[in-house]
Amino acid sequence: MILRRLQLSPWQPLYLSMIGFVLIPVVRQLPYDDGSGWPLVASLLAMLVGLRVIPAAVRKVVPFSAQLQAEWFNRRRTAKRYDSYQWRKLLWVGVGLGLYLIVFERPMGAAAAALALGCVICGSAGTVAWRRVTAVDSAVAELR
Repeated sequence: MILRRLQLSPWQPLYLSMIGFVLIPVVRQLPYDDGSGWPLVASLLAMLVGLRVIPAAVRKVVPFSAQLQAEWFNRRRTAKRYDSYQWRKLLWVGVGLGLYLIVFERPMGAAAAALALGCVICGSAGTVAWRRVTAVDSAVAELR
């Protein structure tokens, strides 16, 4: 199914990078953008909330197969157990922000550059932590 494939590599990183890439131009079109960087931070936080709320709403409205629902349930349970699962998203959003800044912003806006770098650093830390968790979980599963 298409939804299952979007959540796997390389599609999920590409999808999240595209979201990061379009975030700055979208924020620039909003009436509250004053160029200070705070509207970008607020928009990033709103986008991250949207990445959780919109799929939850769609799951409530659209019927999906029992297998896909079970897979999503396990993924959400894992995400609740390990914060690093959610932090990994920031890596790819930060990559998208950074790519936009490299391609279109010369010189780079300091606030946007700091936000992109912060996302990449935090997302990288989340990815490293996630890989440790999955390695430990795999080792424990093999022992059973």
